[in-house]
Amino acid sequence: MLLNFKHHWNFFISRNLPVWHNTLHLMKSNFGYRHYQLGKMYTQLRTHHNLESDFYYISNGSGSNKRFLDRLTSKLKKKSYIIFLKKEYKKDGQKLLNWSKRINSKVNSLKPFLDYCGYCMILLEITSWASKIITDKIVAELKSNPECDKIINYYSTPKKLAPIQQLEKELQQLHKNKDLETIANRLYKKYHWIPVSFVGEPWDKKYFLDLLKNYIPKSVQHKDKPKSKISTKLKFLLWSLREITYLNEYRKGIFCQVTLNFRPVLNEIAHKSNLRDWKEVCLLTHEELILAANGRDFSRLVDRRKKEFFAVHNINGKHLQIIYGKEVKKFENNFKTQKINISEFGGVIANRGRFVGKVKIILNHNDFNKLKPGDILVAKMTSVDYLPIMKNAAAFITDEGGLACHAAVVSREFNIPCIIGTKIATQVLEDGDIVEVNADNGVVSKISS
Repeated sequence: MLLNFKHHWNFFISRNLPVWHNTLHLMKSNFGYRHYQLGKMYTQLRTHHNLESDFYYISNGSGSNKRFLDRLTSKLKKKSYIIFLKKEYKKDGQKLLNWSKRINSKVNSLKPFLDYCGYCMILLEITSWASKIITDKIVAELKSNPECDKIINYYSTPKKLAPIQQLEKELQQLHKNKDLETIANRLYKKYHWIPVSFVGEPWDKKYFLDLLKNYIPKSVQHKDKPKSKISTKLKFLLWSLREITYLNEYRKGIFCQVTLNFRPVLNEIAHKSNLRDWKEVCLLTHEELILAANGRDFSRLVDRRKKEFFAVHNINGKHLQIIYGKEVKKFENNFKTQKINISEFGGVIANRGRFVGKVKIILNHNDFNKLKPGDILVAKMTSVDYLPIMKNAAAFITDEGGLACHAAVVSREFNIPCIIGTKIATQVLEDGDIVEVNADNGVVSKISS
């Protein structure tokens, strides 16, 4: 069956993800959708180039995400639902984390674990969409308020620090300690998983030792209470954003640790199925993963998926379709936005500041080495695996994301100018462009190419 080009597909997000993760989401997450009171899984398509994945959804008609978004938007109006989310996220996340510590490569252990992973995939979906929904409402409420970003930062910052913020706080306190080796070992045990995401590498002990030796205290943003009075409605929206930001960071932490815990099992499966390592196993679907655990040789299939563009697609939430090569290229050519020739565009202010500098487009791991200290990082959307390079950037610009997204949280933590949700930054800008990031006004201006 070929892709249906009559549908109006929209791009949602980019991630570096295992194929088995995507197919679990597409085929096993319905129970999670029901548990979180959001109906059933809508039709999605996820393209892959090796482990780089772009997400697409249908915006109207049969299989669209409209019913899901309508339900989530309605649910987010109720404080009780957000309290429910917090309770269930923590319960489900902790169960998944605990399970990942005792999993093995035998099918009777592997299969129920993967089923539960599929159930938990909704945790990623809710916080991503909720952040966008709430951000749009807050921006509309504060559109003409000159203290817009101050109000957002003051009222919506979670009380509990994200892992990267906890690490920064400990570095501030400990970098002058004489026994840096011992401190580095302690920080390694506590935080080495932070950049893992789904296919990233953990930090080693040397990374933490270098952090301590070369630590430069960051500038601290003083969050004075804004003078503007805010309505009851806006207070609720800002509280909601605070809770969703916390859940987004909690969810990231859980999946980073679960992914890392699962890797030794994936390496065992690689050995059984004539594959090199966990990265090659990550090119299998969840069903193929079970067969590989039983010794099925997938080396030829994995070689194909390393070389060709392919896509995984759920049809009516019941059948999984895998498409290769030209069909996927045709899809992306039809539905991906082409280059846009404009000199100025806007977005949502995530953190104030102004900077003029050179653009580097960072779409995946292969682009990380392009970014040099002082460059402007431009991405579809950042994730925790981008963290090692983000501290070197002078500003962030993203296509996607709400005020609870990764780039927004990191920009506020390190006080880096940041504009998110531009929709078009990666289509307007190219490597080497000189631009002004005016995150006081939410505008990006191209100065020269």
